[in-house]
Amino acid sequence: IQDYATTGMGYLYAYIDSESDFGRGDVKFTYVDPFRVYASPSSRDRWFSDSDGIILSTILTGEQAVNLYPELGDRVDPETGETILGDKYNIGPGGKGCNQAIALARLGCNVNFISKIGDDDYGKLALNSLKQNKIDTSNIIISKEHQTGVAGIHVDSNTGQNAITVIRGAPASFTKDDIDINIIKKSKIFLTQLEIPIEVTLHCLKVAKESGLINILNPAPACKLNKEF
Repeated sequence: IQDYATTGMGYLYAYIDSESDFGRGDVKFTYVDPFRVYASPSSRDRWFSDSDGIILSTILTGEQAVNLYPELGDRVDPETGETILGDKYNIGPGGKGCNQAIALARLGCNVNFISKIGDDDYGKLALNSLKQNKIDTSNIIISKEHQTGVAGIHVDSNTGQNAITVIRGAPASFTKDDIDINIIKKSKIFLTQLEIPIEVTLHCLKVAKESGLINILNPAPACKLNKEF
C-alpha cells in the first residue's frame, strides 16, 4: 500500500492483484478520500488473506501526526513577511504511517501500529482515531518529553495543489530500544516509511526480513538511502 498524495486531500493507493504472491501480479490504483476507504469483501479478501482465509496480521512503524489543512484560495506559498488570507481549515489525523494503518484496517487487516506521540491534546486526537478504526495501539509510546507530530498542509482550493511543512515531533526521537522486535516477528507483513529515524527503520526491516515477513517500504519523505536498504 502506498499513499502518494495527488490533488486536494485524496490519495492514490496501489495494490498487487495477486491471490498468492505479493511479489507478482499487476499493480492497480484507486483514488480515494484519505478518511474513507472503499473495498468490496471479495477484493478485500484477495488482498489481505492467506491461503487459509485468515486475515493477515500487519505491523507498521511510522508517523502518527495531526494535520492542519488551511485552504488559501489560489496561492499556497506566502513570501517572507507576507500574509495570505484563507477561506477555511480542517484538523484531522495524519502521517503516512497513520494513513496506511487506517487504510489497511478498513480493508479488514489486523493492524498493529508502532509509533510515538506526545502527552498532549493532539496525541489524544491521534490515538482516538486509531482506536476508532480498531487498530492495535498497545505499541504506541506516549512521551511526556516530546510533542505529537504535526503538519501544516497549505491547500490551493482551486487546483488542489499543496505545500507541506512537517514537524515530526515525538517520532523523531525513536530509538531501536523503543521497538519490541517480538511484535514484528509475530506478524506476516511489515510496512514502513522514512518518517522515523533511518537507523530504526533499517533495523526493523532487517528483523522483519530475517523473520520471513513480507517487507513493504514506502521511501517517503524522500532522502538518500544507503546500500543496506
